[in-house]
Amino acid sequence: MSQADLDNVLNGNDPEGLLKDSAKDMAANSDPLSRWVDQCLIPSEQNLQVTKLDWDLMFECYLGWSRYNNSRHTLQRHRFPNALGTVLGPKRCLPRTKESSNDAKANNRPRQTLAQFYAGFMLIPGILSQGKDALSHPTSEDFQPTRVSSGGLEKIGMLDQAIRELPVSG
Repeated sequence: MSQADLDNVLNGNDPEGLLKDSAKDMAANSDPLSRWVDQCLIPSEQNLQVTKLDWDLMFECYLGWSRYNNSRHTLQRHRFPNALGTVLGPKRCLPRTKESSNDAKANNRPRQTLAQFYAGFMLIPGILSQGKDALSHPTSEDFQPTRVSSGGLEKIGMLDQAIRELPVSG
């Protein structure tokens, strides 16, 4: 970056978006989990909820990615969703909450406690090859570094707010 560009950025005059681009790069590279999200996740349909199997596969991918990048992972499997929720923010990861009184009345039932809801992101297809046989799930050993991309963190961040589907009484 030239001195003139640097002076413009430092003075808040950023017509080329250099400061904005630097902030995006810094967010994507600030910690190993953010780098993994940027390189291994993509947006999915907005309300496609992350399932238990999805979480297992994401964690295996994270372990494989960490090993491939010689990055020390410190996350435990049970803490992985909350850590990922911190990286992706409240638009993708809705906290546990009580349903509104109006929704409960509309469905003619007592208020329910709604579990955490994660939606709108998924692994890049093919980033984990099939396990050793058709019946086994992929493990970290099945990580495919050639499938890694970049820009996932920004693309997921551009999605609209996830909307939790409320249970309907029958």
